[in-house]
Amino acid sequence: MGAYVQCLTLVEYITHMLSGEVCILYFRLNSYPAEFEIKIMYNSVIMTATDWAQFILALLSIGAIIVGAIRWYIKVQVKPIVEAVEDIRAETKTNGGTSMRDEIKSIKLEQENAREKRKATSDKLDHMYDVLLDFVSRSK
Repeated sequence: MGAYVQCLTLVEYITHMLSGEVCILYFRLNSYPAEFEIKIMYNSVIMTATDWAQFILALLSIGAIIVGAIRWYIKVQVKPIVEAVEDIRAETKTNGGTSMRDEIKSIKLEQENAREKRKATSDKLDHMYDVLLDFVSRSK
C-alpha cells in the first residue's frame, strides 16, 4: 500500500513531491546526523483522524500567521496616514488662534476691514475731487 523511502536530503523529498506522489515527511531526531523518512502513498491517501487534525491545524496555523502578517503590514502602513489625517483635522478646527482655520478667519477679517477703509478713502477722494472741481469752476 505504501512504501518507506529514506532520504538524507530534502531534495529527494521535493523530487518525490514533484512527481505527483503524496508524501509525508518524518524527522528522525534521535539519530545524528538527522535523517528524513518519507512515506510515499500511491493512489490512495491513508490518514487517520489524528493525521487529518494535525493537517488542518497546520493549515490553520499557517493561515493565522499569514493573516497576522497582513494585518500588521496594513497597520504599519495605515498608522502614518491616520496621524496625517488627525493633524489635518486639528488644523481645520478652531482652537483659539493657532490653527490654520483661525489664521484664515483673521486674514479674511483683515481683508474686509481693508476693503471698507479703501471704500471710505475712495469716497473721500471723490468728495475732494468734486470740491476741487467746484472751486476751479467758481474761480474762472
